[in-house]
Amino acid sequence: MNHFIFVILLAVYGMGADKFRETIYLDAFGEQKVSLGQMSQAKGDIKLVYSTPVAKTFYYQRDKLVIQTDTNKTYIYANHPQLLVVPSIIKAISKNSFDDLEAIFDIIKTSTQIKLVAKQNTKKHIDKIIIDYENKKFKKFEIYMRNHDRIMIEIL
Repeated sequence: MNHFIFVILLAVYGMGADKFRETIYLDAFGEQKVSLGQMSQAKGDIKLVYSTPVAKTFYYQRDKLVIQTDTNKTYIYANHPQLLVVPSIIKAISKNSFDDLEAIFDIIKTSTQIKLVAKQNTKKHIDKIIIDYENKKFKKFEIYMRNHDRIMIEIL
């Protein structure tokens, strides 16, 4: 389950090919983990390549997620409704138009931030997503999970 939520959250910032730093706070363990990677998007597909601390690659392709580990193991996840949120969020950020997300998020906008507050089924996993802009350019986002975990993705 964590992989599905994880990719949904990472895909929020699907803006081209950018290096990023991901900081995950795991509330149950009181731990913070930091990873570095690069993300690219082409024809709606997303590729996340992590370089540290462990090399791994996440591919999101329409309705499936493929994960390749540093030990050459491949995991494929398909037919999971929560993956359908990904293209909508990417499209919204890319076009800077969040109207299509109104069915699953309450949207609160300011000049430097967009706050997506989860509704209905989305609220099972996600509490809210805060997207920050700097000089009208996407800079970072933070995801607040229902289990009190947090994920922050920053463009480097």
